Amino acid sequence: RSKRYLGLGIEHLHAGIDHLLFVITLALLVGWKKQLFWTITFFTIGHSITLSMTALGSISLPSFFVESMIALSICWAATDALKPSDKGIIQSRPWLMSGGFGLLHGMGFAGALAEIGLPEQAILPALAAFNIGIEIGQIITLLPLIILIPLFNRLSWYRILIAIPASIIIALFGADMFIDRVL
Repeated sequence: RSKRYLGLGIEHLHAGIDHLLFVITLALLVGWKKQLFWTITFFTIGHSITLSMTALGSISLPSFFVESMIALSICWAATDALKPSDKGIIQSRPWLMSGGFGLLHGMGFAGALAEIGLPEQAILPALAAFNIGIEIGQIITLLPLIILIPLFNRLSWYRILIAIPASIIIALFGADMFIDRVL
């Protein structure tokens, strides 16, 4: 059963454009430095906490609110990535902000897990496997960026031709998702 939930975690991450965009934005925001490791780690800690607490019934927020705030977090992070280095709120402490946004994203992951359901006789192993699957999905998503970003960062045109247009597109997607989810 754990294998099933591991696969479902990977599948959910790759099916959820909002979570993919957020993870990609984190990479655009901090580049490939030690800081990306900590930024992603704190995002993982944040979403692991609320995924578990929500799935186990300890906390609950209305789905429309959580999903709207997830979209807003994407828009905010992408907009921050447009600012010069260390000038944005998220850029100055990306690990702290990604951990906070991770709390929201974890509730979104839990909503998907609620639709699937957890086996009563193996709740914790299934929950852990789903969460690990999400992490594997994040690594799969970031792997090409981990390879390409250090190469591109050395090029003078990277920020102008790749990072800024990508951040603008992601910010627009986030804004559109936010409007759709609020209305």
